[in-house]
Amino acid sequence: MTRALLRPAALLASLLAMFGAAPAAKAAVTCTLKNFTVTGDSSAPDYYNTPLNGTVATRIYSMQMEMKNTTSTQERIAMGTNWISGGGSYWVPAANAVKYRTENGLALALRAESTSGPYVSSTANALASQQTLAGNATVNVVWSFVVELKRVGTVVPGAFGSLGSPYAFGGMFYNRSTSQWEYLQNSGCSLGAPANGFPSATGTAAPTPPAVNTVVCTINGGAPVSVTLPQVQVANMVAVGTLPTHYPKQRVSLRYGCSGTGGQTNPAYTIALAGTKGGTTTALASDKANVGVMVEAITSRGEGPTTMVPGSTTDYAGATRVPLRDAGQTGGSVMTLISYPVRTGTGTIQPGSFKATGTLKVFTL
Repeated sequence: MTRALLRPAALLASLLAMFGAAPAAKAAVTCTLKNFTVTGDSSAPDYYNTPLNGTVATRIYSMQMEMKNTTSTQERIAMGTNWISGGGSYWVPAANAVKYRTENGLALALRAESTSGPYVSSTANALASQQTLAGNATVNVVWSFVVELKRVGTVVPGAFGSLGSPYAFGGMFYNRSTSQWEYLQNSGCSLGAPANGFPSATGTAAPTPPAVNTVVCTINGGAPVSVTLPQVQVANMVAVGTLPTHYPKQRVSLRYGCSGTGGQTNPAYTIALAGTKGGTTTALASDKANVGVMVEAITSRGEGPTTMVPGSTTDYAGATRVPLRDAGQTGGSVMTLISYPVRTGTGTIQPGSFKATGTLKVFTL
């Protein structure tokens, strides 16, 4: 994990130097800036771990502007801010912000008048204190707007870079000939760069995610588990779901072993069976009507036998999970599988061979 110093001063120098780049406009209004303050975050924010599209830092620009109409004709005036079109950056709708040209995961958002006001869209002016200024009259306009620094991606340590679409703000007038609001370029109405920018911040870059500790298990050396059952007399398959009369259960030793933890501490391994159930029984269905195969398990520590009820073939839902003891020890361990045929329905059983198939899977708890 590394710590890196972000240097927003470079941003402000390039960004704010572009203020006032709006087209020149003529109006009989002059301006005098009476008061200008900047407030906002005083401590170093966490640039790296702020939620996506969330606000990293905020600056509030408050001002009092004296606006004077120098002719006898009334003027419509306002204070306003907007984005100035430029290449290289782009609008991030989820954050209501313009992303920096460099891929550093940061963007700027504008709010008019207050922290609860609406965001300035990518296409519109945000006007405040709109009013009519009578001829030869003077008015003091008090206004504020908010600039938010937002995280819109993975933050890259280092300089911020510059915006392709910076914002402008200042006094505006309604141009009757074009029916548009335009920035006043007269006598201090178009403001320069604020002196204060976002605070420098030392943040902790998000660490590189650890490699996935995959669980790898081997059952029966990777080969299919095959069991050949002795012949059974149909007459001895009397009750549904029970061991035929005089029939010997078949046992097979099953060696297994696992490595990896899947990111868990001391995982408990289990094994489960998936397949189609035979009728209403807990046995695997076979390819012969009314016949299935019951599967039981005894753990390497002698626990059981436990009937391995087959679960769904898609997600093993409903399957019995049998403890896979000592799976992580060197050399693995050995469990016992028991199988035998059972009747799965009350209908007729035709003579002949049959086959039942299931799938075993290991889980970590």
